[in-house]
Amino acid sequence: MSNSVIKIVDLFYNPKSIAVIGASKVPMKGGNRIVNNLHSNGYKGQIYPVNPNYNKEDELCGFKFKKSVLDIEGEVDLAIFYVNNRIVTNILKDCVKKGIKAAIIQSAGFEEVGVEGLKLRDEIAAITENFSKLHIIGPNCMGISRFDGDYDDKKGGFFTGQFALTNYKRGNV
Repeated sequence: MSNSVIKIVDLFYNPKSIAVIGASKVPMKGGNRIVNNLHSNGYKGQIYPVNPNYNKEDELCGFKFKKSVLDIEGEVDLAIFYVNNRIVTNILKDCVKKGIKAAIIQSAGFEEVGVEGLKLRDEIAAITENFSKLHIIGPNCMGISRFDGDYDDKKGGFFTGQFALTNYKRGNV
């Protein structure tokens, strides 16, 4: 593997700082779970919850909210998106301005929904200059997992608590 590929992979698996775009104080929202999972599983870097609906005094897991990635004073290695597909492109523009090099877009509603989604996908490619300015995993993905270091598999998972969600489909193994 070339050094440039290793550096790109490193942005996703060893970020020193992460902006969680769409972070929320509502416990069952995805943006809340992402911040909580990072925090409870011992992520050692800086976490920036980003949501324009919260004030700078508001906190999630002890991390102060930012209204935009442009409000973050330090450097950000990775942005994780958990927002509506219609606002992804505007936030990506801010990420490029900020100098963020990697993003995971968990949002759905792109090419899988037809012509409008294809336009959004093409906009993402244009904003990132064909992914040369900002490397992306997604959209419409569950993100990535890293199982080493201080990870505790009993704390992780998107949903934790006293219930289970199953889906049986004929032919599944």
